[in-house]
Amino acid sequence: MIKSALSALTIFLAAQGVFAADAVVPDATTNSATPPVPPPLVVPATTRAEAERETLVKIGRHDPFAPFGSDSSKFAKKGNKFRDLQKGFVPPPPPGTSAFAPVPSPSEGSLAISELPLPPSRPSLTSKLKLSAVFDNRAIFTIPDLAARRFNKWPKVVRLGLGDKFNSVKLVAVGVDSATLEEDGLRSVKELEPLK
Repeated sequence: MIKSALSALTIFLAAQGVFAADAVVPDATTNSATPPVPPPLVVPATTRAEAERETLVKIGRHDPFAPFGSDSSKFAKKGNKFRDLQKGFVPPPPPGTSAFAPVPSPSEGSLAISELPLPPSRPSLTSKLKLSAVFDNRAIFTIPDLAARRFNKWPKVVRLGLGDKFNSVKLVAVGVDSATLEEDGLRSVKELEPLK
């Protein structure tokens, strides 16, 4: 049984080209004969830089530091988005002309830019404040908007007493569960959120 398995293995390896078909099969009882050793593979040595370049070419990546003219034919063959490199760059506009489109004139029935109201000089702080707690004549507010806090360098928690100001906001009145704020002459009432 062992001898037939070894002969089948020898035939298989000979078919694969590992060693010749007439190789000596070892005897299962004496182990006297050994199969011939296949010749060593001769592989030319490549440097690491060459191997990296070959790998990048095989997977379709180009050298970002290569000049444009050297790789443009490769891009055009692949149908890549860089095939326009062969055609060259768009020339600049002639001197004396504007690179931008002219400003459109207002059509009939529309407002002119001079008729529009001016934008606010600073953002409304009252809309960003959230009432967190009320103590006697004091109120504690939080500013949950992280982007507004970072941009304006506001603190996370603001404590105001009756008549105190924070930037443009003034605490006018304090109720049991509400606080009245005044900003630029406009009053707004902030209430505590109900407990759940």
